[in-house]
Amino acid sequence: MNIEEFLPKKRSLWTYFVLEPLYKPVIEFFLSIGWHPNIISLFSLAFTVASVANFAFGRDYSSLFLGALLFELAYFFDCADGPVARATGRLTKLGMGLEVTGDSLRNYGALIGLTYRYVSLGKEWLILFAFIFITFYNGAMWVGYKRLVEGRNQHGRSEAVRHSGLLGKIETAFFSEDVPFWPLPILVELETLVFFILPLLNLGDWGIIVGAILSPVFLIGALI
Repeated sequence: MNIEEFLPKKRSLWTYFVLEPLYKPVIEFFLSIGWHPNIISLFSLAFTVASVANFAFGRDYSSLFLGALLFELAYFFDCADGPVARATGRLTKLGMGLEVTGDSLRNYGALIGLTYRYVSLGKEWLILFAFIFITFYNGAMWVGYKRLVEGRNQHGRSEAVRHSGLLGKIETAFFSEDVPFWPLPILVELETLVFFILPLLNLGDWGIIVGAILSPVFLIGALI
């Protein structure tokens, strides 16, 4: 079975170059043992809850490190459930609900957990940066979603993928339609930086600050 045909047509740079070589064999394994995609989604959700708990209630570096690893592991499993569902014809409303719930809880929960952690350590001023981050992040996410839905309604799936703000313009000008990754960082890269890489470096508080600084850039890119 060719796994490629069941993957999203466009992947983020992080997903395509770092995670995809790792999760393709995992997808093949899940297919070989007949796992239902909703089971994979539940594992992703469980890793998400554990990640948020470590971010929020831990006070030493080990909990921050573990929270970051669990965050990325939750995203890793999230990348696998969709292709398994498409490959086995098991696309269900429950699965879609688990997908949306997992994505929202993973990212918003991580931000709330990290903010709570550092506020408890006396850095109340981070609440302002968290508010800025979540406001612009949410705006960028919904603008991208709105463009995706409009594109699908007007042109079908392939055009919906291409016409997505600044990314779509750059891709149309410089890249072939067949290139399977976005030419610039998208929200996945921002999430990876804020909730995975910087916490691994014991810089979770700086992750919130960086998110507040960069999220307006992503919103502007989505609006252009």
